Amino acid sequence: MGGFLYLEGGEKSYYLDSGEKETVNGEPFALDSDGWGSNTRFIPLNKRWKPAEIEYQTIPFISGQKTVILASLWIGGNTLYRWGGELTGDRTYEKNDKHFLTLNPSTSTGDGNWQAYTGEDKFNATGNGATTSCDGVGYVFGGISWSGTSPSITSDAKESQSGMFMFNTSTKAWRKSTSDLNIPGATHRSGNAVCLSGFLDYSLVALLGGTVRSSQTQRSFSKLTFFDPIADRWRTQTTQNFPSERDSACAVGVRSKYGTYEIYLYGGMDKSGTAYSDIYVLSLPLFRWFKVTPPNTPKRQLHSCVLAGKRQMVSYGGLDAKYSTDAWKSSDPWANTLGIFDLNTLQWKDEFDPDLGEYEMPDEIKKAYDAGGLGNVIWDDEENKSIFMSNSSPSFNMSTDLRYIDLGTNTTNTTNSTDSSGSGNQSDNSSSGTPAGAIAGGVVGGVVGLAIIGVAAWFFLRRRNQGREQVGEVEGSTELPKELYGGPPVPGTPSRSAKSPAPPRYVAQPSYNPNETYYELHDTGVASELASDTVGSPQQSTFASTSPRSYSRSQGSAL
Repeated sequence: MGGFLYLEGGEKSYYLDSGEKETVNGEPFALDSDGWGSNTRFIPLNKRWKPAEIEYQTIPFISGQKTVILASLWIGGNTLYRWGGELTGDRTYEKNDKHFLTLNPSTSTGDGNWQAYTGEDKFNATGNGATTSCDGVGYVFGGISWSGTSPSITSDAKESQSGMFMFNTSTKAWRKSTSDLNIPGATHRSGNAVCLSGFLDYSLVALLGGTVRSSQTQRSFSKLTFFDPIADRWRTQTTQNFPSERDSACAVGVRSKYGTYEIYLYGGMDKSGTAYSDIYVLSLPLFRWFKVTPPNTPKRQLHSCVLAGKRQMVSYGGLDAKYSTDAWKSSDPWANTLGIFDLNTLQWKDEFDPDLGEYEMPDEIKKAYDAGGLGNVIWDDEENKSIFMSNSSPSFNMSTDLRYIDLGTNTTNTTNSTDSSGSGNQSDNSSSGTPAGAIAGGVVGGVVGLAIIGVAAWFFLRRRNQGREQVGEVEGSTELPKELYGGPPVPGTPSRSAKSPAPPRYVAQPSYNPNETYYELHDTGVASELASDTVGSPQQSTFASTSPRSYSRSQGSAL
């Protein structure tokens, strides 16, 4: 997509610092069900920008295109696909409205025109599913369907959708898998999906968090649950030091040059409706979670995240409390509800920098590997070990600070536990004090898309304005199902060994320390919670004014 960040859909409302709504011609703003005025916004990623100084470029909606929240945004080649999502304000679709659309932006300017997708649309569209795109295939697991997600549905009752929906952006073929639904939970919503690349010849899809709607229980992080689209099966692997249960978080994934793969999970909401401000990192193949406690991290739920550049996570939108009228009234400490997190330094930044170098896994994670952490992984089965530990003739790279194998170049993927009960063994909501603000981003329920990287994210804009925006079956045979598998052709049988950079090996593995039970990255004691309007360098002036031009809380999606 030429290196642009797209912010699509969502919901916003406008409140001043006083807690009163903005007015236009004497009339107060209500919740804005049309998000940003029926258009898609985008930001270039080839130059520096600060959230407070962004000048969005826009692409207008076409006739029949509606603002939605919690949609799926997929990337295929140079095309953005928007499927499903929920209409805002409990509105329903009319007969000729469009719920499946494509955008082919210019790779040089980012501009383009939305078009209604005219191919086969085999399944009822969903909203609030766990969604991502990997290898040219769009995935969404679970979610809900009703007359507000598709014009072909006439019922206003919100029904859970079971299974993994898959859309091949090259062949335009649809598939749905209902295998092993007892593992991820058949009625899933509000979770995250992340591509796991580099371990096999194709990407696996990890499912993180969320709620099993039938039982209203949040899924545990005690096991990483992941889907194999070629074998058409779900698998799980036990993790250590896992976070407490949550839904409505955001997540991105990135592969290091050492062959490890890290998933960054930010925020979310617990069963009681309390939002989190913590960040957790799951490193594979170590299968250990590390807690990150950077200062000035606001609570967020219903937000969206995307990997921008090589090592920056952009968070957009969200709320700092359970979705309610009061949640919309707290101001967002982030200008335009955008937060920029450097995955190398584990710090929030005031500026997006396209020239930052390669992603390097944090030192604390390196130390865990160097101390022989892989020797302490308890594999659930040999096939899991084979998937994540395969390697072919690696050569040692004796670095001065680390004994790792040189596993080649860095590749990245981005996006949006098997049991559904039980609490995390190491995490609690470390946030305390006054709620800092409603979300990062510009809208609630929006989608975010990156042209080259392929990510779906949800964002909430909050401020002084507040809003909600959205930034046949595969058999386990030896034949590669071409109707599902996207990306470059892979001749012959899909290999179970990694053809991409593989996990690290070690020269030495010191003995296991039984007293070592928990790791925190950059431990600062209790995670700081924003009680002011600043993140990173001071930008208080951005939010100090009670001028009608305010940053809204919103939910949205980003790519």
